[in-house]
Amino acid sequence: MYQQTIWDHANNVRMNMAVNLLIDTELSINEISKKIGYQSQAAFITMFKKWCGVTPGQFRVQMHSQDHLK
Repeated sequence: MYQQTIWDHANNVRMNMAVNLLIDTELSINEISKKIGYQSQAAFITMFKKWCGVTPGQFRVQMHSQDHLK
């Protein structure tokens, strides 16, 4: 019906939470990975890159550099 599995939906929810934490907090990547339910920072980074196209660290740098342009 929604064209995605329950696992895909859960992953999208987790990744969107990660995006918000990366933008709105100074939590480390490891703290964010634990906060959204990953036991391994490496697994979180791999999944985030697969989902977003960049690592969480790269994403954060890009978002902060865009903020400075505004």
